Amino acid sequence: MKYLLQLLLLLATGLACAETSVWEVTGKNQRLYIGGTIHVLSQRDYPLPDAYDRAYASSEHLVFETDLNQIKASGFLFRLRQSLIYEDGNSLKDTLQPATYRELERYCEQSGIPITMLLPLKPPLASLMLTVMELKKIGIDNTGVDQYFNLQAQRDGKKISQLETIEEQLQFLVNMAKGHEDEFILSTLEENRQLAELMQSMLSAWRTGDINLLEEQFIKPMQQNFPSVYEQLLVSRNHNWLPLIEQYLSTPEVEFILVGALHLVGNDGLIQQLENSGYRVKQW
Repeated sequence: MKYLLQLLLLLATGLACAETSVWEVTGKNQRLYIGGTIHVLSQRDYPLPDAYDRAYASSEHLVFETDLNQIKASGFLFRLRQSLIYEDGNSLKDTLQPATYRELERYCEQSGIPITMLLPLKPPLASLMLTVMELKKIGIDNTGVDQYFNLQAQRDGKKISQLETIEEQLQFLVNMAKGHEDEFILSTLEENRQLAELMQSMLSAWRTGDINLLEEQFIKPMQQNFPSVYEQLLVSRNHNWLPLIEQYLSTPEVEFILVGALHLVGNDGLIQQLENSGYRVKQW
């Protein structure tokens, strides 16, 4: 399920490949920067491309998808448990079709994962846990771009804001597999079997700003195979964020907005939407 990797990227037509996934957006009297992020990286992915540090140094105000400090708070973890762990006597086995559950059993046996640890988890959390475990196997378990700059902004005393609330992010996760639970699990298993190759491709495209590759490998499959997920995770959120970004273009401050890289890609991406609205967009 390539769209699950959106959580790590939970990710414009006509723009050529440049150095990095950072763009300068200019309005009549103001500018800001937008950077695409991956939420979990390996130690070898640091230092980040120079454009990120230059955009950070040029900005007074950092804007993230949501409040990264609240994600670690006990209140959020409690709400996550309430929403994504079975508490009614059911289990993941009860939710999945028998054939899907057998495939999950085979995967867990081959990967050395006790399936009992997944049974209390609803499909979105079970899929996410499986992917996180596979990422750790290939060394991708370090601070991502968002948390890196969040910590740096706190140390430097820069202003920090968010585009959406923690509750909104939680609901996106809760609803991600509704009506497609079996497809969600099966696609996750297929993706995890080739995760090292997928992540190598994703990281390379992200570092070089190759938005055409990101669109081809991650956006188009999501549009074709899971259009409702594409609308929910990307399109609707981009539409919600666009007016907020335009408001930032009217402030005296220079903002650095950091969102999952796939939010910047394709006809529905923020880069294309800003161009359509008449702003000048330059890839660094």
